[in-house]
Amino acid sequence: MKLKSFFSVPRNLAALIVWAALIAATLGGFIWRTVEFTTQSMETGWYLHKVQHTVFGLLGISAVFAAEFVFRFRAPLPVEICVSAFAFSANVLGNVYDLYGMIDVWDWILHACSGVVFSAAGIGLALALLRNQPAGTRKTISVLLFALLITLALGYLWELFEFTVDTVSPTSSAQEWADGVIAELPDGTFIVSNKRGTALVDTMMDMFLMLCGSLVLLIPMTALFFKKPAAMSAFDFRPLPPFRKKKKDDKTDDLADEQTDETE
Repeated sequence: MKLKSFFSVPRNLAALIVWAALIAATLGGFIWRTVEFTTQSMETGWYLHKVQHTVFGLLGISAVFAAEFVFRFRAPLPVEICVSAFAFSANVLGNVYDLYGMIDVWDWILHACSGVVFSAAGIGLALALLRNQPAGTRKTISVLLFALLITLALGYLWELFEFTVDTVSPTSSAQEWADGVIAELPDGTFIVSNKRGTALVDTMMDMFLMLCGSLVLLIPMTALFFKKPAAMSAFDFRPLPPFRKKKKDDKTDDLADEQTDETE
């Protein structure tokens, strides 16, 4: 598809505008933090943290569109926007613009929203995998269960990632274990504010909020899909034709057409 015809489609133009706005806001935050660093208002380690999450933000915002291009599918516009906005909120708003520090519940908000976003994407992925299956109760249940389970699996993988980061880097507190440390004793043990450990509480709360976010979407969708199965198509990942390699005969025809045009 030529660029002109691609951007003549309103949904494609809307996706481009949202993507460009998020990228611009990300680069704006990076420039702001760079100015702070160059004027010696920010320490080097903290600035590198901002740079790291700027890169993560740029990659996350573009990830869904890159996946569509590589794997040849088109997700619904709301899913594209929500996935990109979530990556922007987590990396850029949270770390570059410091909303994690400014809003105490920002992490909780993101985990709850991630349940909604990943469940919506999970429905679309399930529909793509079950595309050739006949419509009916079994397919509807399978789609909903797949969306729920893949959301919980992603939540588990994220918490595993945070645990790994905290294990590899002793100064890291991604799971907020440091918030509960009152004192360290000479024998290497700690006095903590919570007998279960703040890291465990943080992990379980994150996964619980993700489950709640998922159910906020899936419960009403369950009622809707059983009443009107065709409504599932709103989440469908539409397959795109694979890349077609230009054959030698096609190139010969194109050359002949160009020569004809020159003659005329």
